[in-house]
Amino acid sequence: MFYCETVEVATEKGEIFTILSTVNTGRQLKIKIDTGARCNVLPRTILDYIGSNAHIDHSHAVNLVAYGGQVIRTMGDATVNFTCGTLQFHIVNGDMKPLLGLTDSVKLGFVKPGPKVHVLQQEVPELTEYRDLFDCSTIGKLPVVYRMRLDDSVHPTISSPRRVPLAMKDKIIEELNRIKLGVIKPVQKPTEWVSAVVAACKKEYHLLTCQSNQNSFDHHDQ
Repeated sequence: MFYCETVEVATEKGEIFTILSTVNTGRQLKIKIDTGARCNVLPRTILDYIGSNAHIDHSHAVNLVAYGGQVIRTMGDATVNFTCGTLQFHIVNGDMKPLLGLTDSVKLGFVKPGPKVHVLQQEVPELTEYRDLFDCSTIGKLPVVYRMRLDDSVHPTISSPRRVPLAMKDKIIEELNRIKLGVIKPVQKPTEWVSAVVAACKKEYHLLTCQSNQNSFDHHDQ
């Protein structure tokens, strides 16, 4: 069981702090509880002030990304003994507030997740009501016929085929065969419009194919 001295609420910006006391010197450290942080952070000047004689392991120097995208280079990490337990910190140079991350905030009892935090909705109501529209086993189609009408000033264009990596060839053929199911159909005769096919790999190696109309409509935007 861990015992920590006090928890106080700051008067600025609703920030929450706690007071920790070191074992060696008894000096107190006012540290901000930051549930959005994944680690503990301590400035080098404050580490020297509390006089914990903690050794900085420079081999563990890493880059931390702060809220807003700022990259903070650490000097390494250090372990500090407090009366409430032993905590590990990333040590940084500069003027910043000491931070106690989510993991140790929960461990020391400062943050207690409520019972509803872990309750997840299993199914979205819209997915149940319109299940046929979200069926991924088939290709969704709307029961209408849409005809594209072009301005008379638009001239047909024919784009040459694009090269694709050999490693993607089989997947492209597989995807083209899949969308033949009511989406596209082969044409064995010349047509006025020919657009190139663009293929890109997405997450989990899913292949996305689309039609490139770059040359067709670049000069005909209304």
